[in-house]
Amino acid sequence: MKKIVTPRIKASKRPKKRYVLFQLKSGEPLSFFGVKSFFLKFFENQFGSSFEEKMLKFVLFDSKNGYGVIRCRHLSVDQVKASISLVKRVGSFPVESRVVLVSGSIKKLKGKISPKKNLKKSVQ
Repeated sequence: MKKIVTPRIKASKRPKKRYVLFQLKSGEPLSFFGVKSFFLKFFENQFGSSFEEKMLKFVLFDSKNGYGVIRCRHLSVDQVKASISLVKRVGSFPVESRVVLVSGSIKKLKGKISPKKNLKKSVQ
């Protein structure tokens, strides 16, 4: 039986992605799975049937400092930012939410969450 090979889509034809870095400040520690399930339900209620079209994906959440990353299409960044700013509670915990940065690369956002110290010595 032959395997059917589908051609790859060119990078220029693929939908462009953006990564939204946000921060949730709370008096109580928030868990990754609690925040992820909350945001998936929240966005599904916010956007309804266009939820799939926006390509929303909860990428990561650092429970130590409350930073998280959500991936979306480049056309829906403004709607996602507005929705994140509307969050006042996660589960039963009150939170302050803010959007920190939007980037086309997740590597840059991971650097903002936990910056590595530059250990290179300057050569004079």
